[in-house]
Amino acid sequence: MITMLRACASCLLSQPMIAAPVVATEATTTEATAATTAATTAATTAATTAATTAATTDRNTRPVTLHEVLSRAASDGSAVLAAQARLSLQRARRQTARTRLGPRAELSLGGRYLRGREQASFGETADVGFGRFDPSVAFVYSANIGAALQRLEAGTHLSTAAKHDLAAARLEAMLHTVEAYHDLALSGAAMETAAQRVADAQRFSSIALARFEAQVASEADAVRADVELARAQQGFIRAERTWGETSVALASLMRWDPAVRMAPADDLSPPARRSDTVQATGGEEAERADSARQQTRAFVQRPELKAASRRVEGAEHRVRATTWDIWGPAFFLEVRARLIGPTLDDLGPTTIAQAMVGWRLGLDSFAQRDVAKAELGVQRARSASLRIALAADVERARLRLDTAQRAMAPARRALASAERHHTIQLVRFEAGTGLGLEVVEAQQTTAQARLDLAAALLLHGLEQLRLLAALGELEPSAVRGATGPVLAE
Repeated sequence: MITMLRACASCLLSQPMIAAPVVATEATTTEATAATTAATTAATTAATTAATTAATTDRNTRPVTLHEVLSRAASDGSAVLAAQARLSLQRARRQTARTRLGPRAELSLGGRYLRGREQASFGETADVGFGRFDPSVAFVYSANIGAALQRLEAGTHLSTAAKHDLAAARLEAMLHTVEAYHDLALSGAAMETAAQRVADAQRFSSIALARFEAQVASEADAVRADVELARAQQGFIRAERTWGETSVALASLMRWDPAVRMAPADDLSPPARRSDTVQATGGEEAERADSARQQTRAFVQRPELKAASRRVEGAEHRVRATTWDIWGPAFFLEVRARLIGPTLDDLGPTTIAQAMVGWRLGLDSFAQRDVAKAELGVQRARSASLRIALAADVERARLRLDTAQRAMAPARRALASAERHHTIQLVRFEAGTGLGLEVVEAQQTTAQARLDLAAALLLHGLEQLRLLAALGELEPSAVRGATGPVLAE
């Protein structure tokens, strides 16, 4: 649509300004002919330049669907990639905690030399000098099993929390993408409105010029129409610039080439087809019940709250781990094989095995438990605050959707009335019973009414998707790739 719109607007922008004489009525025929020829030449040059620019730009225009950009944001967004890296880090930490439950192997190779008095088997002592090789291989297991198991469980919960953080990052990235796509669609609607205003101004200009040439209207009407046409053309240029800026913003969010202009292939206006995503209309009690039901859905489905719950559980296990560090026994088991002898030819095997159970108390053990308890309090407070924030998100999204839904009917009625008023004023002006200023005001009112209706329709679609995001249900599958963001049934 953007390609056709820009091609049409290029033709409208290339139209010459009204050749309304701004000189005295005593201007000669030669001067009028020269002015007309100059205006025609300038208009032809402008038309050629505009057409060339539009053709070059249209080759760099890419239509995109909402489903496409949502899928891209959910898989390749910058925040999503960062969350994936944090998930990999947390999984590596959990694996490290798991390996601490296993034994470790030791291998040593060296030599010893003894010189001094040594007591023999029968109590005799003598000055000796004795050197030997001392290689050994051992399997050692030393751990506070209770504390290690609690830390492993805490790592598991934190890894699951990182997975929910990834889902939350995807949800946030898709929400930002929906808003950027809405801005792009709204700028496209503004371009369409501006192009229609240029067409209306061109029609008014033609009528005013014809009436002036027929000497049934004053020069002021022709000049006023000329000014209105110029303003309409400037408005289209500004709308085109805004569309380019929103296209660059969306391309940057998607990590695409910003030189390629994005053209929305979907319309955000189709209404929701799932009755449970709109506000109830059965009175205050029904609305309150529907709000409570949707808040419950958000508490169950929002990944941020799932991650917070997992972090609370992980903090609880860390508190238990510090308690095991203080009061739990530590186990030590060692099995070592040694080879003893003064030379390599005279090595004798020796096996040493030992097992011990002990209790060790560090000076900072109680302080570490206090730190773990404080962290648990922080995580619980964050979880409670998050529940309140999510409930507010749902209620805010419901309010915005209800407001957007109720705003569409007045916008449609305003546009119908404005178009009717514009038609009446144009007919009156053409018949000589109306004023040119009234036509200009009617054109401006109609253009604003068109833009207001487009904004209302697009906002309604946006608020539907925002409510899905507040409920934790926004997915690429929630929209249809070629028919707009109709909520999936």
